Amino acid sequence: MEGFKYVMATLGSFIVVVFLLALLFIPGQDDLTTHNIIEINSPVDGGKAFIHFKNWGISADHQRVFISGKKNEKFVPDESADYIYNGLDAVYYKQRKDTLFIYCAIVSAVPVHYSGGITVVQTGLGDAEMMDLYKDNNYLKKGLRVSQ
Repeated sequence: MEGFKYVMATLGSFIVVVFLLALLFIPGQDDLTTHNIIEINSPVDGGKAFIHFKNWGISADHQRVFISGKKNEKFVPDESADYIYNGLDAVYYKQRKDTLFIYCAIVSAVPVHYSGGITVVQTGLGDAEMMDLYKDNNYLKKGLRVSQ
């Protein structure tokens, strides 16, 4: 009976130590999140828009890009006011005066209450066109940037 108590105490201690080590070395949610805000300014009238990028998950397998009329440090889009792009596809963009041109695989619904001082024009691209932009960084040759 003494041997059984000793084994159980040792096993319990081992489980507690493993649990504590796991808490120390498994990264938290913030450690696995990448985010960025790109400010777009209109040279015409000073209007602004913000491109928000957020990537998260243990294998970085979740991504959201949204365009808003205001800076959003919490990275939570408003469906009625923001252009929202979910998924791992790249969102390419370029600015011409007070217009932001978006090139993406799936276009966003046009928000009813968008308040940005920049006009957003979306172009949906097929797989071949998206791959062409990605290949050899061709998007740079076409004057585009990628949100990330």
